[in-house]
Amino acid sequence: MVQLPEKTDNNSTAFKDGLGTICDIGKARIKRAIEIINSEKLEANADLGFRVRKLDETNMRDVYYSADDYNQGMLAMLESNIKDDRTDLDLLFGCLLEWGFRCRCRIRQR
Repeated sequence: MVQLPEKTDNNSTAFKDGLGTICDIGKARIKRAIEIINSEKLEANADLGFRVRKLDETNMRDVYYSADDYNQGMLAMLESNIKDDRTDLDLLFGCLLEWGFRCRCRIRQR
């Protein structure tokens, strides 16, 4: 499912139920469907989880300067070109997308 984070109307039932965007409505519906499937035991060993992704800008800092633009004070900034607020999963999914893998791949931590 792909959905823009369109705001719900402030007078709507969804908004009053704490669903501030159309995306929130979709997530709530998927969660309810998973609960129904689990309660009725419709599929054994089914992977009923889901991930929510948000299109964002790159995980990397802008470090492309011409040689004349560099100075001594910039060296610490160049230790890592990864933005400070990025997680391991952000980097993993960025690589998966760049390399052409499907994002529905199962991920296991060791």
